[in-house]
Amino acid sequence: MGSYILVVDNNPMNLEFISYLLTAKGYAVKTAASVDLGLDLMRKSTPCLIISDLFLPHRGGFDFLKQIKEVTAWKDIPFVMISATSYLKSDVERAQQLGANKFIFRPIEPQRLLNEIEPYLEGCSSQRSH
Repeated sequence: MGSYILVVDNNPMNLEFISYLLTAKGYAVKTAASVDLGLDLMRKSTPCLIISDLFLPHRGGFDFLKQIKEVTAWKDIPFVMISATSYLKSDVERAQQLGANKFIFRPIEPQRLLNEIEPYLEGCSSQRSH
């Protein structure tokens, strides 16, 4: 696995929040505002974890997740879906069927977000020395 966490969200405040939270814990983070930009980053280097918003412009989180799971080299990367606008059980089920490891609803407190994604951070190299 790679040594960074990819965060894909078209809301700059969401990107800043998650990026700040993870970098403060010593993780390397790359951000993208769209599926296409996220895929471009992945072609350059593979992340150890993907956190993606469900609703993105042009192509949404479901499409992104599906594309990730179709690429052999990427299919085992943990994928966490986040949404503030969908509270439908069917969206959670669809995300799970496509291969998402977790579906998190906003608003979310920083420590709770870290607790929710912690199981998937084991493959991520922290920049901190232990």
